[in-house]
Amino acid sequence: AAGGGERELARLEEACARDPLDIVQMTARGALLHRLGRLDAAADVLGAAAALAPDAPEPAAALAACLVQANRMSLAVPALRRAAALAPDDVILQNNLAVALTRIHSYREARELLDGLIAAHGARAPFLCNLANALVCLGLQDEGVEVARRATERAPGMHLAWRTLAGALTYAGGASAGTLRALAERAAATLPRGHAAAPVARDPERRLRLGLLSATLKTHPVGW
Repeated sequence: AAGGGERELARLEEACARDPLDIVQMTARGALLHRLGRLDAAADVLGAAAALAPDAPEPAAALAACLVQANRMSLAVPALRRAAALAPDDVILQNNLAVALTRIHSYREARELLDGLIAAHGARAPFLCNLANALVCLGLQDEGVEVARRATERAPGMHLAWRTLAGALTYAGGASAGTLRALAERAAATLPRGHAAAPVARDPERRLRLGLLSATLKTHPVGW
């Protein structure tokens, strides 16, 4: 609950005031600020923790996650590189670095990193999805589609796998609107079901606004 988070934050702030060099408490405070959505404050606290403990992987990883969430990718990529270097066996960090590299259009490096992850740790569905995206961005659409299909075979209940395949087919060409719709419906079927949407009042005089969303909205080099 929000109230509990605020109480815990107050406790951590008091602990950090008593011992400003306590990296564990500082990292916990920054991570909680992140969870509460106070991303700028969280980045400041976690950046200080990472600077005070340059060999500790925990604050480095927490800082990188915060910067990614804040979409500060020019800072997130070096933060992820540092975190991954401090925890070389952490495949999640390596995968997250590949995603961040794709978001700054370093597609070739992302592909190389993901190829290495798959060779070392197996063809896990998230790795395959991210590799498919990198391949499509490199202009290797057919390869991207094939890799995305492998992801759906490995994880048929995974929303990301079907969404990735739909996105790859969009750029590969030859896919009908019906095929893409079927894939979108398959992806939708894997999502958790929440409460029913609130009814929308009908207004026949209201003008409709139509738009097209890219599969890589905000990071795609082409404007829509």
